[in-house]
Amino acid sequence: MFESQSTNTPSKVRKIPSLKDNFGLTKSQFDRYVENLREGDDSFFTDHLATQLPESMSYLQAKFGCSRDKAYDTCLDTFLNFRTKILNGKITYGNLRFLFTRMCINEYIDHGKNQIKVKKSICEFLALQKNQTVDQEDFFVTLDWAIDQLPDIEKDLIKDLYYSEKSMQTLAEEKSLSYSNLRKKKERTIKKIRTYFFNRITN
Repeated sequence: MFESQSTNTPSKVRKIPSLKDNFGLTKSQFDRYVENLREGDDSFFTDHLATQLPESMSYLQAKFGCSRDKAYDTCLDTFLNFRTKILNGKITYGNLRFLFTRMCINEYIDHGKNQIKVKKSICEFLALQKNQTVDQEDFFVTLDWAIDQLPDIEKDLIKDLYYSEKSMQTLAEEKSLSYSNLRKKKERTIKKIRTYFFNRITN
């Protein structure tokens, strides 16, 4: 008769989240703050996340060499995003401090990319009009107005190409058009937008 042998498999040790990594909160305290937040009480941010601001700002300044104002704006934008994610149940207790810092980094990088893209788009759009400069805020207000002047079919074309970011090939197939015909429609529509745009800002 064989004796059964027991194998002792060491159980995986579960790391207990530290208070420091979670803005000084226990899980129950965090859960209570989340409940209050859903009822319109933002004390979670004023009491705890605000204390994270100087650390996150210093980190961004050291990592990217950005100004204090830029770091401050980035952290505030991250606060809003962090709050939204909490309300949507996408952030849970565990390592809130690390997550917030990571989100600050992503916000800084994404904002930089968007700024480059926006400036490039404005320069390309204005390139056809010599010596023309437009304030960035005025640019988008006027551009929205110009697009609103288009017939619905052309508005839909702009929406598909620039807002939904569909490729010309995909859109041509969806609309049963040849690529060249769609390209001509696009060029005519862009020309209309430019005409509306420059007439508006020069009048």
